[in-house]
Amino acid sequence: PDAAFATDRWNAMDLDLKFKGERIVRDESLPIENLDVHARMENAQLTLSPLRFGVAQGKIDSTVVLDGREGPLKAQLRGSVDGLRLSALFPKVELMEKSFGRLDGAMAVNGTGNSIAKMLGTSNGEARVYIRDGRFS
Repeated sequence: PDAAFATDRWNAMDLDLKFKGERIVRDESLPIENLDVHARMENAQLTLSPLRFGVAQGKIDSTVVLDGREGPLKAQLRGSVDGLRLSALFPKVELMEKSFGRLDGAMAVNGTGNSIAKMLGTSNGEARVYIRDGRFS
């Protein structure tokens, strides 16, 4: 999360890309599947809308806007979480085995910074999370 985005080259081209994939091949720590994204880069502004994917037997539906027109990078995230199974959310964490139920929620946050860590560290907004029929350990 500390790796900086190379925004100095974002205004070199525009992009309009649609991608759908059934699964992401990576370690088993958090399996991601059914990725659906429409990425657009225009005038150094990257928009991922929709950015949808399955995780922990649920789904995340979001819109991400990263504005690289001036520094530092400005980020907006709007999204919803539907039906994530708590025990599958962090499958490598032993304490999570005692958790059960489903997680639902929504969030809307804004932040600035040239890395994910800096964006999250400066973010403000709101998030609502609900645990349905379960327990979180």
